[in-house]
Amino acid sequence: MRETTFPPGRRGCLAPLALAVGLASLAPAAIGQEPARPAVATIASAQVSEFKLENGIRVVVVPDRRVPVVTHMVWYAVGAADEGADEHGVAHYLEHMMFKGTPSYPKGQFDRYVISRGGSHNATTSMDDTVYFQRLPKAALAQMMAMEADRMANLKIDDADVASERAVVLEEYRRNEVSISIELDKKVRQAIYSGDPRARTTIGKEEEIKALNGATAQRFYERFYGPGRATVVIAGDIDEAEARALTAATYGRVPVREKLAPRVAGNMPKSGAHQRIEASHERATAVRVGRTYVLPLDVPLDRRDSHAANLFSYIAGGGMTSRMHRRLINEVTMATSVGCSFSYRPQASLFECAASGRVGVTAAQLEPAFEAVLAELAKGVTDDEFDEIKQRFLATSAFRKDNVYDRAHSYGASLARGLAISDVDSADAIVSDLSKSDVERVGQMMLTASRHVTGILGPKPTGPIVAKTSAAN
Repeated sequence: MRETTFPPGRRGCLAPLALAVGLASLAPAAIGQEPARPAVATIASAQVSEFKLENGIRVVVVPDRRVPVVTHMVWYAVGAADEGADEHGVAHYLEHMMFKGTPSYPKGQFDRYVISRGGSHNATTSMDDTVYFQRLPKAALAQMMAMEADRMANLKIDDADVASERAVVLEEYRRNEVSISIELDKKVRQAIYSGDPRARTTIGKEEEIKALNGATAQRFYERFYGPGRATVVIAGDIDEAEARALTAATYGRVPVREKLAPRVAGNMPKSGAHQRIEASHERATAVRVGRTYVLPLDVPLDRRDSHAANLFSYIAGGGMTSRMHRRLINEVTMATSVGCSFSYRPQASLFECAASGRVGVTAAQLEPAFEAVLAELAKGVTDDEFDEIKQRFLATSAFRKDNVYDRAHSYGASLARGLAISDVDSADAIVSDLSKSDVERVGQMMLTASRHVTGILGPKPTGPIVAKTSAAN
């Protein structure tokens, strides 16, 4: 993620729109050598519509006419997992280089345009996708789309920018490395993903970042940043007819590149021994216990089961009413914070729980109490727990629909991972239809049929980080 700007709703807010709407836009420039390509193959779901441009770019339109503001996102189905053996860290590095300008829009012009319109923007890279996003006045959308389409087609990495931006990424890496849990987190990731590329960190190792260069980034860009891997999401004060005209005039001009190879599912192990990893750090003041359950690939979850798993994660550790909060914080008073989450992934879905102990509580005290709650959850959930979480999920879903950025992100992230608009739109109906037995069945399966990795981080009076790994029963 770049540090010069922020995503709306996360690190800052928009400048007053009254000061931004009336500003004139920059003159658009030609994007590629091809004429505008028409849109084809419309499908619609509720008020959200989707169509595909002839060059392969997918466009999703999420109308919300309340204020003259739009959220604009470009999702590329490429991430750190797509890197070659000699490219580790390049996906994230390229994300930074995408802001260094093109012949039509020199360095700095992209940032200045967004800021001058009172908008905000940022970008993030994950293992599976890279997203660039802006939130800005409706009047600035056409020019913003022209600039995004231009850098999809015409990025030329200048050698003058290679070293300076590599230094920025190295500084980002070093800030991450000061985390007291970084070594434990790395070892847990390696244990979870084994030989899969996702065992690595997105940013890469220090020596890998130092080896990055403009030629490597340019080749990666030309291999993956084509229309065939791009999804554009436009949410806010816009409808499908407007979106068709704007995308035809901008993204429709991006030339088609050679056909990209299909993405592979990865090399996740189907089973394996439970593992336990311990680490200590001189700056740690309390014990942290975490456990990640890796769901077996030979028992894939369907969409209904994935929603049941999500509800189960909230019952287990989602807030003050969760089982872990009641047991570990309120009753035995061993922990200061707890949390559980479920992540649906084609490679391997993960169910994760963690608890941070009070100062003075040892791992020998917290870990058995933590495991006892998990064992208790495997036996079932109460009617009250199920009813409360189900209603909370539906209420939260309704609140998120009131946030244009959240809606845009939800559609973009889902489509980038191979899902469809209908999968997003049907979520509430699926959750409404779930029964307590559905949630109990999936929860029990995750807790008993999955291999798991336990990570223990504890305080150490003096000395460097020490970590050890062992098999667990």
